Amino acid sequence: QGERGSGVLLCSDYFSREDYEKLRDSGLWGMVQWDETLDRKSYRNWHKGSKRKANFEERIDTHDRAIKAGLEVATGCLFGLSDFRYDVLMQIEKARYLGEEYSKKPFVFGTPRLKPVHGFQVDSPHLVDDHTYETSLMVYKIAEPEIARWLQTREDPILNHRNILKRDIYTYRCGEVKPG
Repeated sequence: QGERGSGVLLCSDYFSREDYEKLRDSGLWGMVQWDETLDRKSYRNWHKGSKRKANFEERIDTHDRAIKAGLEVATGCLFGLSDFRYDVLMQIEKARYLGEEYSKKPFVFGTPRLKPVHGFQVDSPHLVDDHTYETSLMVYKIAEPEIARWLQTREDPILNHRNILKRDIYTYRCGEVKPG
C-alpha cells in the first residue's frame, strides 16, 4: 500500500463487512463494484433469475460495508440499463452520501455502457450514444471533480483520449470484456 491509488483492488460479488476486513488485513486496498443501476425496477428486470446479482439491496450496500472495513471503494453505473440521467445523478448522490456518512467518497466512478458484443445486439430503450455518454462523463467531473472516472476498454480509444482528464483511469486492452 504505497502512494494514493496504489494497491490491490478486488472486483467481485458483494461480501460481508467481516470478509472485507479479512481481505483488508491480507493486503487489499480497495474494492470495485459497479451498481449497474440504482433504479430498483430496472435492476430487478435486468437481473431477475441471476444467482450472483439478484439481491439489489446487498449489492447497493456493499460500498458501505467495504468502507466500514477500511477499504477504498469504486462505484459506477452501467449506461443503458435505465435512464442515464437518473443513474448519473444517483451515482453523484451516492458519492456524496458516502462522503457525509463515512468521510470518504469513492475514488472513481465506473463508466461502462451496454454495447453490442460479438455481433449480439443489446435490446434496451436506454442505450446511450457517444454524445450523451461524453456529456455524462462531464457531469461527473463537474459535480465531483476530485473523483476520477474509469474510462472503459470497450470504448473506442479516440473517444477515451478525447475525454480523459486529470486523475481519470483508462483501461486499454485488459482482455475481452463481456457483460454478465
